[in-house]
Amino acid sequence: MLMSQGRTRGYLFGAGNDDSPKLANFHDVFYEVLEEVQQARGDRMRPDLEVREAYGMLRSLRRSATAHAINMQIPKDIVEAANR
Repeated sequence: MLMSQGRTRGYLFGAGNDDSPKLANFHDVFYEVLEEVQQARGDRMRPDLEVREAYGMLRSLRRSATAHAINMQIPKDIVEAANR
C-alpha cells in the first residue's frame, strides 16, 4: 500500500509526512462504518439511533481495551488504573 503511494517507509496510516496517525484522523471512517452497519442491519442497531452521539471513539476504544484486558485475565486493579 505504501509503495502504491510512492512511499517505501513510514506509518501505514500516516498523514503522508511520516507523522504518526492521530485518532482524530479516523473519526469519520469509524462513524461511517457504524452508520453502514446501522443501515444494512437495522436489527442490530436501532434505525433512529444517532450513531455519532451514542458512540464516542475514545470511549469505544477504552471499552474494547478493557474487555480485552479482562479476557486476558489482567488483574482488575491494573485495568482500573489504566482507565484513569
